[in-house]
Amino acid sequence: MISFTKWTTVEVILQIPPAFLVCTYNLTPIDQLQPRVDYKEYFTDVLGVVSVISQVSSVRTRGRQAEVMKRTVTISNARDTGPTVDVVLWGERATTFPAEQVHRDSGSSPQIIIFVGTLVRSYADNVSLSGGSSCKWYINEPVPEVNALRASAETNHHPVIWDQGKAAAESTVIAVPEHKKLKDIKYLHPFENKKKEWLVIVKVLKIDSSWWYNACKKCLRTTKPHGDTYKCTNISCDNIGSPTPSAFGHEHHQLWRPAFGN
Repeated sequence: MISFTKWTTVEVILQIPPAFLVCTYNLTPIDQLQPRVDYKEYFTDVLGVVSVISQVSSVRTRGRQAEVMKRTVTISNARDTGPTVDVVLWGERATTFPAEQVHRDSGSSPQIIIFVGTLVRSYADNVSLSGGSSCKWYINEPVPEVNALRASAETNHHPVIWDQGKAAAESTVIAVPEHKKLKDIKYLHPFENKKKEWLVIVKVLKIDSSWWYNACKKCLRTTKPHGDTYKCTNISCDNIGSPTPSAFGHEHHQLWRPAFGN
């Protein structure tokens, strides 16, 4: 992860120096992850001994129409009473993680992994790490932190556990919205149910002219013909260009925002 400012300069190096680092990381202890929940300015890197690996499961998350692959790798700091954390790998990261190799090699020695490029999440008061396309891992890398953790883990080593139940449970953590009738949700309190989702199938009986309009792409206010284009009626915007048709079933997220203001 690189943060650019107006003072940043970039130089192309064609010949890679012999001493160029193979891996780089800035480790955060597992017991200090809580303050970094939903912190997106920088990625979080962690080190741990693998204790549990789940099979790849398929889940449908909020905001996605298609399912996505998911795998959970549980790591610890090698002490029986110490904290553990789940590293949840998504998509290609879930399928390319060498789970079988890690499980096989754990029969003879602890498997120490550095996960880099993760984000700290919280679900049901449990802190976990989310590993998407930016996530990478270094397995048993010969660096001082890994060597020190291996020395403490070898005295009480246990092979990695395949958690079949975790994969099955994870596939239902975020379920498809339940089917409801319009009469079932009509009088629900909006603030008490704002995080709940239902699937309601309706039949449109009538559509009048108030259900759609040509909206400005910048501020969503009504537009008026302006030659071959359209011009925003908002004086402070005054944008000229092609409008965005806002209608139920088409760009409906742009319909409701101005609809409640009129």
